[in-house]
Formats: sequence, structure tokens, C-alpha cells
Amino acid sequence: MALKKLGTQIWMPILMITWGTILAATSAVKTGPQLITARFFLGLASGGSQPGTIYYASLWFTRRDLSARLAIFYTGSGNIAGAYGIVHLDGARGLAGWQWLFIIEALPAIVLGVLFYVLLPEGPETAKFLNARERKIVVDRLAADNSGDDQEKGVSWDQFREVFRDWKTYAFILRCIRMFLPIIIRGFGFDRVLTQAMTAPPYLASTIASILYCCSSDHFKERGLHIVAGAIVSLIAFALLIALRFSAAAGLYVCVCIGVSGVCCVVCVRTAWVSNNYGGKTKRAVALAVITATGGIGSPLGGQFYRADDAPHYHPDYRYFL
Repeated sequence: MALKKLGTQIWMPILMITWGTILAATSAVKTGPQLITARFFLGLASGGSQPGTIYYASLWFTRRDLSARLAIFYTGSGNIAGAYGIVHLDGARGLAGWQWLFIIEALPAIVLGVLFYVLLPEGPETAKFLNARERKIVVDRLAADNSGDDQEKGVSWDQFREVFRDWKTYAFILRCIRMFLPIIIRGFGFDRVLTQAMTAPPYLASTIASILYCCSSDHFKERGLHIVAGAIVSLIAFALLIALRFSAAAGLYVCVCIGVSGVCCVVCVRTAWVSNNYGGKTKRAVALAVITATGGIGSPLGGQFYRADDAPHYHPDYRYFL
């Protein structure tokens, strides 16, 4: 709602710079309560970034073109393998590796936040890097792609209320519980630092699979069957983790790569489907925020399903999903 009121050029840089500043400051925490406080305000700053980015993409791309773009965004933001290299800076300039991790991750957000304030257009209508002919092409394509209900200015409170009266909102919410990958991989016998590195191949596999999968979804102009197929693949992969629980770690690790790829493919296509099915800018913005927020709540739930005491098989926990 703030994005609709203030505009992308103001609100997104505020979120990015605030998030980066709090993240950098987290490197100075000394106690548990300080960390919890920092994470609370970090959550406030980051909460609008993901739905805001998805909403902004919908202002530029037609429904057919959106899924593949969101796949690049999701897979790029999900890869945490860089943590493996950063933690080896432990002791540099008197800072621990985890402190360097917060600082280095914060810097791009702050720098890009400043650049976005200067360079980010509100939409194709005001994009200075497009000439008049190019702007008309983009605007006309978007106008032909929607029913005309995207033209409202400011905030529509009727559309705000419509989000919570729409059954699709609750259907999408049910698909938002997530897994916590490092806990699963660490159960295969890796130490904490190597576990971060071992998350790279599953995310790399999911990056490739998601982009190809979403290109297929865009090409065939179809979302639902792609979501079902991706969900079935991930379901089979996690079922194999139970069936092969006494096998070597390599086989289990392959199942993880397949399962993560299936989940990520579903997330990317589902998000595009959410954006595609909500007409009106306010309704789309609020729906993306509500559904994304539910996914954020699902992350700590997923971390509690997979408990370290049940490693390496986690079969009591998989029963929640099978």
C-alpha cells in the first residue's frame, strides 16, 4: 500500500537502504536479545521488497512474459552458497566470518537503493531509457493484455477488500509452507560450514530447471498443469528420501536436488499465476503482499518440521507433507 501511495522510485529505495543499514548493523550485535531486535526490524524492512519487486515486474511484462522473469528473480535471491566463501574471512580486520557476511550482503542493497532512487522509473510510461515509439509499444502491449481495470490512480480501497473476499487468495496461501534446506543437508553428515557450500548444487539445479520450466509455462500460456507437475516431482523426490533413507548420502543428495528444483519451479510459476489472476493494480499489489507474507510465515514452520534430532532421515517430519 505504501508502494502504491509513494511510488516505486521512493518506496523501494527506502526499503533497500533501510534493510542494508540494519543488516550491516547486525554485525555489531553482542547478545541474543540484540539479535532478535535487529531481525525484527530487518523483517519490517524486507517485508515489502519481494512483493514490491513482483508487482513492479507486472507493470512491465505481459502475463505471458512474466513467469520466466520471476524465475530469474527468485533463483537469484535464493542462492546462499556465497556464504561458504565469506565465512572464510574469519579474523580479517578483527571481525568474525559471520560479521563479514552481514556487511558484504548489506553493501549492494545500500548502493543499489541509492541508484534506484535516481534511475528507477515508475513504469514504462516514464522510462527515460525508452524513446517515444518504444514506450508506446510497451504501453499498448500491456493495455491489450488486461481488461482495462489497471488504469486506476492511487489506492482503491474497494480492491483492497476484494482481496480478502476472493477464494483464490486462500487457495494460494495453502501452497506457501517451505522447507529449510540447510537442516536437511547437514543431516547427511556435513559440518556447518560445508553445509552452506553443499546448498549450492541444489540451488544451481533449481535455477536452471526453474528458468526452463517457466519459459515453458510462458510459451504454452499455461500455469495450473505446470504447478501440478512440479509438485508431483518434488513429492516423489521427498518420498524417495524416506524410501532410500538407509542409502548412501550421494543418492539422498540427488533426491534433494530434484525435490528443490520441483519446489522452486512451482513457486515461480505460482507467483506469476497470482499476478496474472488479480485484475486492478491495488488488488494485485495487496494479494501479492498477503500471499508472500504467508510464505514468510511458512519458513520458520518448515525449520521446525525438520528437527536436528531426527537427522539424517527426518521420516517423522515428512509425514506432514505426504
